This record gives sequence, structure tokens and C-alpha cells, in this order.
Amino acid sequence: MPTRLAIPRSKRGSKTSLRRFTLLEMLAVVIIMVIIVTISVPTFEKLVVGSGVDAGARVVGSQLRLARQYAISHRKRVALIMPNANDTDTDRRFRAIRTCIVDTSNHFLRWVPNTSWIFLAPGGVLWEIDDTGGPSSPSPVDSCTMVQDVPGHTSGSFNARAVIFKPNGRTVAGFQRQVVLVEGIYATGTTPQRLNTANWMEIEINQFTGRIVFDGP
Repeated sequence: MPTRLAIPRSKRGSKTSLRRFTLLEMLAVVIIMVIIVTISVPTFEKLVVGSGVDAGARVVGSQLRLARQYAISHRKRVALIMPNANDTDTDRRFRAIRTCIVDTSNHFLRWVPNTSWIFLAPGGVLWEIDDTGGPSSPSPVDSCTMVQDVPGHTSGSFNARAVIFKPNGRTVAGFQRQVVLVEGIYATGTTPQRLNTANWMEIEINQFTGRIVFDGP
């Protein structure tokens, strides 16, 4: 007869002992977690702020294309306005954009339907609009067309820098427009504070084709 292998049975009633953590050990773990979070939060905030320029450039580039398309399809002069310190609402200064329709003298007529203010991600500010390329230093130098009589936050109006498209899709003034974003913040005064001079992005709009090119340091 074939030989059968005898398999030993495990001992019944055996229990695995569970080691419980002491209060001191749990407190040590909590303290270590707090230290790790404290160290990592500033680093994470820097990453978020640093990426604000790229994110803002993508948003502005997208809205420029939409503004040009609207100008062509509706046969209107359309402006993408980018308020500076002239805006009566400090929250919108250097960090908000919106499209509007203007007349041949670049006076505000009305907002493009179904639009609202778009705010850039933290860390990205609209430094200047010009034809020179790259950010001016130490302060922005705008040489762009201004939209007149933009409605203010509460009362009155202000003049806003803008990129304006004609009904044929070409930009108003200059061979091409450069919108420059930098890493920074705005608190008060007439100029944002730059946080990292090596982090900036330029959006170049060709006057004739509307082609948008992104460039940086």
C-alpha cells in the first residue's frame, strides 16, 4: 500500500499575542507627523506659486483666442482687458481678465455675453502689455491700447489696458502684442511685487494671423 505522509496538526487553542502601543509612542508618532507637515507645507506653497505663471499664461492665451474668434464671427471690436492699478476693485488689479465689446474709439460698450471676471492662479500676475518682449525691470512699462470707461466695482469707471481685436481678426496698434506674466503678488500701490525674477512667461500675439506663441527665460 502507498505510504501516506503524516501532516502535523497545528496546536489548538494557540493565540497570537497583540502588542499595544503605549501613549508615549502614539504621541511620538503624532509629533513626527506634525514636523513633516510643517516642513512640507512651505515647499508645497512654493510649488503652487511657481506654477501660477504657466497656469496663468494658458488661461490668458485661451481667452485671447476666444476674443479673436468672437470679433471675427460677430464683426465687432473685442478687447481682452487686463486691469492694472487704475481699477477701482483692488482684487482685480494685475490678476483678472475679461472680454468686452468696444467702439472704434476703444470706449467700452458692453461685456461679451455669458462672460465674467477670470482670476489667475496664485503666484501669477499680469506684469505688462507692450511690443518690446520680456518683463521690464524694476517696474512694468505698458505701451498698449487702453479701453476707456470700463465700469467700476461700485461707481464710476476706469481705463483698462487691453489687447483689442478688429472684426478682421487683427490686433489694434503694433505689429504684435506681448503680454508678460511674472511670478509675484499684488498688495497695494501701482506695481506688483515680483517673487522670482527668473520665472516669467511672454504671450506674443501676431497682428495679422492671431497666432499665439509662448516664450520664457
